Amino acid sequence: MTFSGPVATPSAVLTGMDYGFSQEDGDHHLGQVNIRVDAATLPGSNDVRVTATFGVRDWSGDWDDDYEGTVHFAVLAEV
Repeated sequence: MTFSGPVATPSAVLTGMDYGFSQEDGDHHLGQVNIRVDAATLPGSNDVRVTATFGVRDWSGDWDDDYEGTVHFAVLAEV
């Protein structure tokens, strides 16, 4: 995301998500969801890069099933 001036302090805020197991793993029960968003300024620019970490697993304790989804976020920054 590009801002109108140098960014002093960026933050990314999770605003929503949509997720689930892929069709071939659709019969699993949801055990755990990990979602994190981080924001960082790109040196020498007015840009903020947001990185999202996203994981879904069933009750087996392994991260071995296919899943998909979307993470929604807002970026806040002091300009």
